[in-house]
Amino acid sequence: NESAFENDVGFNELSKLPLKLSFLGENAFYECKNMAADIVISDNIKIISDRAFYNCQKLNSLMFGKNVVEIGNSSFYNCNNLVKMGNFPDSLEKIWNSSFKNCYAIESDLVIPKNVDLICSEAFYQCRSLKSLRIGQNVIEIGKKAFYICSNLAGSLTIPNSVSILGESAFYYCTH
Repeated sequence: NESAFENDVGFNELSKLPLKLSFLGENAFYECKNMAADIVISDNIKIISDRAFYNCQKLNSLMFGKNVVEIGNSSFYNCNNLVKMGNFPDSLEKIWNSSFKNCYAIESDLVIPKNVDLICSEAFYQCRSLKSLRIGQNVIEIGKKAFYICSNLAGSLTIPNSVSILGESAFYYCTH
């Protein structure tokens, strides 16, 4: 439900989300700053709603179910202890604004799946521990500051021919 545990700073641990969970509402765990968890999104969830895990500063890891289609605005904003993130599912189509903004610690090799057509503004802003990036062949738009200060990206980067809109400062300060 929307705002199910919003601002519950006393909520310290989440062992796992129910496998039968089919909806993750807006602000579901918004500002649960002390919630330590390894999140596994069930295969029943198609949309991770806006701000679902906003500012959950003690999330450790994140695995996506195989049917996730959208990651909402600021879904994982400021989850700055999130280190391990599993691969995005092939079903993913949209990564909305600030989805992973300020997730400083994610050490993944990021692969944007082929079905994604939109990476919105500031989606991975300051994800400075990302190791590498591979962008799917159907991305049409990479928003403003989408990968701003992803300063540890290594290797080469190919912008697919499908990209028709490359936002201002999309790869600013990606120095490696």
